[in-house]
Amino acid sequence: MEYEKMLGVEAPKSWTHVVREVPTVTQEQRRKALEMTHYNEFAFPAGLLYIDCLSDSGTTSMTDTQWSAMFLADESYGRNKGYYVLLDAFRDVWERGDNQKRLINYIKEGVDKDDVEKMMNEVYLVDYEGGFINGGKYQLSRPNTFIVPQGRCAEALLFDVLKPLFAKRWPGKVFTIPSNAHFDTTEGNIKQMGNVPRNLFHKEILFEVPKSGKYEKNPFKGDMDIDKLNQLIEAVGVENVPLIYSTVTNNSVCGQAVSMKNIREVSQIAHKYNIPFVMDGARWAENCYFIKMNEEGYRDKSICEIAKEMFSYFDVVSASLKKNGHANMGGIWPSVTRDYSGRSSRSSMRTAA
Repeated sequence: MEYEKMLGVEAPKSWTHVVREVPTVTQEQRRKALEMTHYNEFAFPAGLLYIDCLSDSGTTSMTDTQWSAMFLADESYGRNKGYYVLLDAFRDVWERGDNQKRLINYIKEGVDKDDVEKMMNEVYLVDYEGGFINGGKYQLSRPNTFIVPQGRCAEALLFDVLKPLFAKRWPGKVFTIPSNAHFDTTEGNIKQMGNVPRNLFHKEILFEVPKSGKYEKNPFKGDMDIDKLNQLIEAVGVENVPLIYSTVTNNSVCGQAVSMKNIREVSQIAHKYNIPFVMDGARWAENCYFIKMNEEGYRDKSICEIAKEMFSYFDVVSASLKKNGHANMGGIWPSVTRDYSGRSSRSSMRTAA
């Protein structure tokens, strides 16, 4: 629009129509609370804050469509309608690119009440396999997606399964698990298993500052150092690397974005050695946006098409759904069912998934 050019800003795409009131708090009251909680940021009462820079999870605003959908769902212990819609929503955004089904429209338009046959044939009894979310008979024989309360729960489940599996098959063996930079809980879970986490981000690029003070394009400081990854695998032996991780975006490195080129190259290395490639994907959507805006060849692609390519490089995802506009609660742990017969430790990952 003409005024967009004049003002230099985009036209609004949404309206905010929910307001949360906050109390008036004085500096003296906050100072007293700081002293009484011994200056512990996790112990400080959040209700005394105007701006909370600690919480980056569960603070997502939801759309009017999301809120209204809650009233269209049901609370059945078995396969309720929302379960089918939610799983298919992930097939939409992770696997279908621009060719989405948007099953939520069936519920919004009353198809579930007016056309039972259509719901049976297109929603309830559809078989899916080969991707992150099996469906129908394949989900019964090999469930490969688990919805959990939050992302760290998904991560904890993954390592709770791997720890006894590794201990039983390789008692006393110490594995090395590389990443572009493990999140602190991931690193803790790896150490708790008795294994060694390695962070292989580019230190030189991370601390580089251009003379002008800013970059023309995002330099993707969240990338994994490919040379370091190859050197590590050669040094410790491929048999001692059961997983390769990539955190997207790279939370522990200032939330820096990860390029598609880097994800593709790490995936090629992982699959060359038949090592499962795991995404810690809490902020996958904003990473796709950074790719769109800064990486050559992606400017004209939609976020969903970029996501389709990005997820195709991974075998396992552990993700929070409390960020990036998903919702204000939830997590997910999906894994692709592949033929892992080529390597014993990768076979273990299949068992875990």
